[in-house]
Amino acid sequence: MGASAGKGFVHVSSEGDVEPCPFVPYSDVNLHNATLKEALQSKFLKAIRESHSDLHETGGGCALWAKKVWVQSLANAPKAPQGDG
Repeated sequence: MGASAGKGFVHVSSEGDVEPCPFVPYSDVNLHNATLKEALQSKFLKAIRESHSDLHETGGGCALWAKKVWVQSLANAPKAPQGDG
């Protein structure tokens, strides 16, 4: 797997959502409500980083995209409060 989800890089959408990469548009934190440092510690990004050994690129494709349902389930988990709002 590449270095996404804050392990090398993240993607920030035009709305401020901090996403694991530009091709996986899911997020549980927004920079309007948290600092970048706080955002990098979000439950969503942490779960992806902690599952690094289970994510393997397939035929040059994105490992996160190959596990799209799992990534969506992480993104839809209840959101923890971030920052002071």
